[in-house]
Amino acid sequence: MNRSLISQPTLLVIGDLNRADFWQAAETLRSAAPLVVVADVDQALAWLAECDSAVDPAWPELIVVAQSWPGQFTAEAIGRLRRAAPLARLLALAGTWCDGESRTGNPWPADFRASWHQWPVRFQHELARLVGGNCPVWGLPITAADDERLLWTADFEARPSRGLVAIHAPQRDMAQWLADACGQVGCAAVWLEPGRAVPATGILVGIWDATCCNERETAELRGWVAMLGEAPIVALLDFPRVEDCQRARSAGAAAVLSKPLLLNDLHEELERLLTGQSRPVATAGETRLTAR
Repeated sequence: MNRSLISQPTLLVIGDLNRADFWQAAETLRSAAPLVVVADVDQALAWLAECDSAVDPAWPELIVVAQSWPGQFTAEAIGRLRRAAPLARLLALAGTWCDGESRTGNPWPADFRASWHQWPVRFQHELARLVGGNCPVWGLPITAADDERLLWTADFEARPSRGLVAIHAPQRDMAQWLADACGQVGCAAVWLEPGRAVPATGILVGIWDATCCNERETAELRGWVAMLGEAPIVALLDFPRVEDCQRARSAGAAAVLSKPLLLNDLHEELERLLTGQSRPVATAGETRLTAR
């Protein structure tokens, strides 16, 4: 894949980006490139038929299929899309109703797949790789297995000591895993069992491990936010719904990651918060095509 995605950006998006679970994904997409948004595969095929892949700068290198529910896009429809644009990489954005599809259903193959709650971190990370002249995960052969994709994206190196991360986790094993993950980006970590006061100063970031941010956990999170003061907090939730993420953010979480999570996702959020980076603001335009 060349780097024209950055210099002459075009992203073809199929689906409804106005859904509540897609708002963060929509922001990352709009910050990357002007979008052409269509409702379904038939409209996408009609738009592609009007483009000439050899000379038209609007021809997409990336096609994002935003799937709101299982079965919305059939494997047959995705096959027609691949035949129409065989060189384009196909990225699957799965909505909240698709969280269990990989376990109980038969998801169609994609070059890059992420749930709505995973998308902002992973897509932004892969875009950064592309801008830096490196191959993103969607640039790997479509035959690449999951373990090969994980090895390809494991590009974080240990760094000198950068400060202290506080971990709130009910289970010691999880706390140790998180502490090890912090160590890989050069941070020391201290485990604060639930109910314990903060025993150290100089905490830069907090990691709060929970389940669904119910009423009890929301109260705990508010208390932890008050204890840590200015330190931003990453909340880890089990297969969160939109309302779970909203409760965590309203209680003071600076970021929400879903479990099970990839190590690189956690590293990416830690890096962003440690360096004080904000998420990119959507600047690109959007063309929304409707049925004729």
